[in-house]
Amino acid sequence: MENFGKLSPSQQNAILASQPGATPPNGTVPNFDNPPTHNDAGVAILTICVFLVTISAFLRLYSRVFVIRVFKLEDYLGFASYLPFLGLVAMHILLMRRVGFIVDQWNITLGAYLDFILYLFIYRHIYALVMIFAKTAILLEWSSILVPFGTRTWFFWTSRTMVAINVVAYVSFLVEVLLSCIPTQKTWKPWIDGTCFGRGGGDTATAWINLTIDTAILLLPQPIIWKLNMTRERKIGVSFIFSIGFLVITCATGRIHSNMTMDYGNMSHDGAVNTIWAFGEAAGVIMVFSAPGIPKAFTDQSFLAGALSALRSWTRLHDATTGRSQKIGGGSWPPTIARGARKSPRKPGATEISLVETYNSDYLELESNPLATVSTSRVPKIGILKTTTLESREDSASNTSTEPIMEHQHPWLGK
Repeated sequence: MENFGKLSPSQQNAILASQPGATPPNGTVPNFDNPPTHNDAGVAILTICVFLVTISAFLRLYSRVFVIRVFKLEDYLGFASYLPFLGLVAMHILLMRRVGFIVDQWNITLGAYLDFILYLFIYRHIYALVMIFAKTAILLEWSSILVPFGTRTWFFWTSRTMVAINVVAYVSFLVEVLLSCIPTQKTWKPWIDGTCFGRGGGDTATAWINLTIDTAILLLPQPIIWKLNMTRERKIGVSFIFSIGFLVITCATGRIHSNMTMDYGNMSHDGAVNTIWAFGEAAGVIMVFSAPGIPKAFTDQSFLAGALSALRSWTRLHDATTGRSQKIGGGSWPPTIARGARKSPRKPGATEISLVETYNSDYLELESNPLATVSTSRVPKIGILKTTTLESREDSASNTSTEPIMEHQHPWLGK
């Protein structure tokens, strides 16, 4: 395309609309009108990821605004990552509409291919912003949760080191993408005079650093979690919350494989595969950030917990009424009269709710364990600072109140 810039705009447009993005293999005829794509798979992946990320981020936001009512630096950073995540969604939609999702380069026009290169250039910058904000927020929050206030443990310094590595790595990635061609426009306008540098090695190196950070985020909290004074089942439950990071590691590994096997002569196919791995990783990172705050949204004092409780009560009452109407005949006594005392349906006799309180007064609600034995004789050194026992009993009619009710409803019984 050395002389492309010397052509008139109409001639340039004609070439961009008629020439394939790459030379087709022998015997292959380019299919510009209806190229084989995987748009359906792309739409499904986008829908699932956006739904999960939005729900988890909303629950985290709800717990911070209406339950804890405290915002910290990590909250601002984590929620800020949601905006560039929506930018990734927009870029995928543009890619599917203009180019097609995972389509061979010889089945699209040269103009569509150059648009794909522009979208990919923007996509890489947006992806780096998501990783900078979200991963920094995760490391800062886990340090806040697992490090006693005012102390400087190994976890504190390790997490701070990982924050620095993460920021430096992605800022370097941004610079490398921005300066891959000089001037920058030559990236998607190859006929412009200038110089471009190979990006394969830089992309692969960044992907390996990315996988290392993801693995550290997953593994760093585990030694502290398993030293907490909790039952094995509860430790597994807390570890599961943190271990959503397995999704992130899977996507990061897939991105490395994609970079190492990339066919730069078929970028509209292999480059699109790489973007979907990056998108899945971005979605997983935001869900990892949101996960520790989700249980707080369903504590007893929250509106969501009340709404769920009301829904369960209505469902149980409806089921109980339906079952009762089927069992009771025309001459049968109502159960509240025949059996005397009537207890409120589905109320627990005693319930012990265990809360893992962290050093900065945030906590994760682990489970509701009926009739559990609680020891408050000492405070553990790490992790659980307090256990709370709540006991609730309710009788809507006691045995002593049965006779007056029966006499009032059936006066002949007292004669």
